[in-house]
Amino acid sequence: MRFYPWLKEQELAHLNCLIPIHHLEDGGNYTELWFSSGKKYLAQNRLKTVIQYIACYLGVNIKQELAAWATEARRHALPLVLGPNFTLVPIPVRRPPFKDAGGTGYVVRQKILSWEKVEEGEFRTCLWLAGGQRLFCLLNPLSLLMRLAEADKVTQRSQKLYAQLLGQEEIP
Repeated sequence: MRFYPWLKEQELAHLNCLIPIHHLEDGGNYTELWFSSGKKYLAQNRLKTVIQYIACYLGVNIKQELAAWATEARRHALPLVLGPNFTLVPIPVRRPPFKDAGGTGYVVRQKILSWEKVEEGEFRTCLWLAGGQRLFCLLNPLSLLMRLAEADKVTQRSQKLYAQLLGQEEIP
């Protein structure tokens, strides 16, 4: 695993989202990481690889089909629970220019402050993130609400499981 300046506790705590980027200069499929401080990092890896790095750093597996909360989620576009208060929600943010270019970004559920319906080109909704950032999405309002509700559901289920394992009633 390569060293990234953002792969530290103090940086990951401020992560808002991961966005797939097609770099025009060299044709690479990269990932842009947005932080609530306003910083943006460009990781020269595909989004899936960057998520694997984060999961490895946190000591969790991104293949969560067998997780206790996986039975409560759909099989397509699953939210990824990387910790009790760290859930990544898959959100379509662009139409891929070609196959395997990636169009789905991941947003930290706990960093979504609100959302609004928009009609700007192909975008149908806009997320307001911590730090005042805006992320335009391709999901219509109903689909976005369903994704967020599903993410909330698996987050609550994982928090309940972690609390039971720790002998606590709930995790703040």
